Amino acid sequence: MKIKRNRLFPLMTAGVMTISQLMPAMTVLAADTEIVKQDDGSKVYYKNGEAQKDYTGLVNADDAWFYVEKGVVVEDKVGYVDYEGSKFLVVNGKLADKVNGLSQDPEHTDDWYFC
Repeated sequence: MKIKRNRLFPLMTAGVMTISQLMPAMTVLAADTEIVKQDDGSKVYYKNGEAQKDYTGLVNADDAWFYVEKGVVVEDKVGYVDYEGSKFLVVNGKLADKVNGLSQDPEHTDDWYFC
C-alpha cells in the first residue's frame, strides 16, 4: 500500500476546511463561468457565454467545483483528478470539498491519500 500526501489538502487534525479555505485564489474564476443543463439532461461548461467543448478538468462555476470532460460534467466520476499540480477527490462529478482523513483512490486501489 502506498500512502501519498495530497499537496493541497493538508492533514487536518480538527474540523473540516471548506474549499474556499483550501483554494482561495482559484475561487475568483467562477465569475465568468457557468454550468448549463441541456435539454438532454447533460450539463455543459460555458465560459464567457461559449461552450468549452475542448476543456477537460476541474471548473469552478455556480459556487461549486465540477469535473468536466470535453466541456460536459461527468456526473458519475468518482476518483482523484489532477489539477494544477495537485490531486483532488471528485465524487459524482463534483469536488468533494469536505474531506478529512485517509482516503483510498477508487480507480487505483493501491494509492491512498491523507486529506
